[in-house]
Amino acid sequence: MEIENRIENINKRYNEEYNENGKYLNRSPGRVNLIGEHIDYNGYGVLPFAIEKDCIMISGSNEQ
Repeated sequence: MEIENRIENINKRYNEEYNENGKYLNRSPGRVNLIGEHIDYNGYGVLPFAIEKDCIMISGSNEQ
């Protein structure tokens, strides 16, 4: 429910700023690597996983 509210809010703010609805909406979840980047010092792979923190972006186009 929180994500829907955030999306509604960002779309409203975009509309106020640009006087049109956004055309593209992207959401990217946050990510944490448990052991490091790609391969740890002992040669083992890392275990990345998504977290609740995220980034939401809305954009339009330059088409007239």
